[in-house]
Amino acid sequence: MDRNQLILAGCNKTDPIVEIGPSHAPIAAKRDGWATVVVDHASQEDLRAKYGQFPGVDIERIEKVDHIWQGGPLDALFEPPLLGRVQRVISSHSIEHLPDPVGFLVAASRLTHPQSGTVCLAVPDKRQCFDVFRPLTSTGDWLDAWREKRGRHSGASVFDHLAYLAQVDDAPCWQQPTVDRPRLLHTLGQAFELYGSYEDGGRRDYVDVHGWVFTPASFELLILELWLLGLIDWEVESCQTTAPHEFVVLLRRTTKARPDAAVQNEQRHRLLRRVAEEVACAVGDHPAAAPMLARGQQAQACGEDVVLLHLQQLGHEVTALRQELAEMRGTQRDLQRFLDLLRRVRSRWPRLLGGTRSPR
Repeated sequence: MDRNQLILAGCNKTDPIVEIGPSHAPIAAKRDGWATVVVDHASQEDLRAKYGQFPGVDIERIEKVDHIWQGGPLDALFEPPLLGRVQRVISSHSIEHLPDPVGFLVAASRLTHPQSGTVCLAVPDKRQCFDVFRPLTSTGDWLDAWREKRGRHSGASVFDHLAYLAQVDDAPCWQQPTVDRPRLLHTLGQAFELYGSYEDGGRRDYVDVHGWVFTPASFELLILELWLLGLIDWEVESCQTTAPHEFVVLLRRTTKARPDAAVQNEQRHRLLRRVAEEVACAVGDHPAAAPMLARGQQAQACGEDVVLLHLQQLGHEVTALRQELAEMRGTQRDLQRFLDLLRRVRSRWPRLLGGTRSPR
């Protein structure tokens, strides 16, 4: 299954779908028969003019934009006939651009069907793209943006984006996690100059940057902590790596009771350990990785043959699986969740579990 098929898995072409920022690479293209409502930051005409100057871009794939979104609540763009009926909100590489992701997730709850609505996001993995040297986004970062109802990125995000922008052999993403090969593209002075002009101008003009930076586990942690705080009603149903530099996250609404503080901390600790392992994976055989990686794993921290590290990660997944199973009550949806969990574990550790074929 390719990444677009994964993003659309479980959807019918007659389902109301909202695609955020498809630009010149729509996932649920209207021309392919999808009942998609397109939301983008500019009109079809303006987008074709923008991307027409880039070689290799087929501007004919840019479809009619139904709603132009330049700030404010996403659901405010829609009328009641569609509000609360959308089956899936999909977006590829846009969550990192949104000034207020919490506001987006809250609006997505109002936009989607309360029982069956989902959100599916393709998200860049900072270990294998130009964000490699940037610190991971914390829940506190998102809370600040939500409290301020940001319609523009902070000066810190603009500065960090330019100051730490890196490439490997002139490419913005690469195959293996590494901190050795990426080279910075801009000077500190250039980043500070942009920061100064951005702040002096009162942030009147939108500057498009990656405001937020993730690994798969760090993104899952953000969603978990926002749910535990009662700010969103979404949970991560699946998180799968589809390409070396990105992962696809499916969010589903949840009505389950929040656990007590001890269980909350255990859930958070499990994800925080995964975050530490993911970051250590990019460090590889540097001495700094030693505290995080078991002895003897440093030389091939990211290889498939690092069995001990994978077993440790598998243990975390088994713990999560047990928690999920404890909450199930034998309904059809519970069975589907169980199958999804098996697919996730089997896809991540095919060598340990004997093949890559997903259960049906």
